[in-house]
Amino acid sequence: LGSGMNIASATAISREGKHFYLSKVIPVDYIIQINAKVYLSLIINYITIFLGYLISIFVYKLGVIEIIFFPITLGLYSYGCAYSTIRFDLKEPKLNWTTPNEAVKNNKRATIPTLINMGVSFVIMMLMSTMYSLLGVASQNAYLPNNIIVLIKIGVWLLITIGVFAFALISRNRLYGSVNALYEEIEI
Repeated sequence: LGSGMNIASATAISREGKHFYLSKVIPVDYIIQINAKVYLSLIINYITIFLGYLISIFVYKLGVIEIIFFPITLGLYSYGCAYSTIRFDLKEPKLNWTTPNEAVKNNKRATIPTLINMGVSFVIMMLMSTMYSLLGVASQNAYLPNNIIVLIKIGVWLLITIGVFAFALISRNRLYGSVNALYEEIEI
């Protein structure tokens, strides 16, 4: 959820405003410029993930499986989210603004990815909560052996991680595939 609330990548292009033309004329490849924006966003996201991870370990008393998969899955999700939101901003950046506040807080295009990420986070949290509740009931009532429960948890976490990995790769590849055309379309 913290990664989805970070609008650093969702406004990465819009924040350049009228100075965006510099991005088009400097002798630096567009992909290198995009990577700099992605990495900056990821630094912010990974700090958020790390803090949430530390808090979750102690508050929710995470098990070994969760301690292993939690940062990997969220890190991959952040990676994909950064690329997809930058692409979203690159398609229609808000470059004509008078105060930086307009580019960030009053940018309706920045709220769309935030709302989508909140929805995705909510669905994942509900699915995980349901799974853990069902496994708790199943282990008590059906006397499922502990090793079966562990295998189910690992399987679900692997599916989620593979899905998030696919999202990250697709997001990155879609941006890399269209970055030159999207940059050239933008006029100031």
